[in-house]
Amino acid sequence: MSNPRIRLGAVLVRDGQVLLVRHRKDGQVYWLLPGGGLEHGESIAEGLAREVLEETGFHARLERLVAIVESIAPDGSRHIVHLVAIMALGKEGAPTDGDPRLDGLAWFEAGQLAALEMRPALQDFVRHGLTNGWAGHVVHLTPAWIS
Repeated sequence: MSNPRIRLGAVLVRDGQVLLVRHRKDGQVYWLLPGGGLEHGESIAEGLAREVLEETGFHARLERLVAIVESIAPDGSRHIVHLVAIMALGKEGAPTDGDPRLDGLAWFEAGQLAALEMRPALQDFVRHGLTNGWAGHVVHLTPAWIS
């Protein structure tokens, strides 16, 4: 098993809706919080801002961390630590990421999340935050690995 990978996920909320990015990989389609891997020497705030800009075109700044999510493959081959943060939206532009897995983005209301396939499976967590606010301590979540 290799070292755990750190992935950053941004919660971007506008008018009561959350922004998600659609991925296509190995014939599967699923939704993610905008974000990506933390690069060596990069702070969490810098990494989140860079990833959000690349994937969505939005300038955004870190407000606060809301969750740590561990995804561990059942066979132990992969271990991803997701750091999920609320981001304040700034100016909007055009996405710049050339990642062929990215297949669009969309805004969703809380009631629409249950019908989506999200990776990791954060539908309930995001729905609760949209409905009840993001107050409280950082939560530690360990959803089941989705292959």
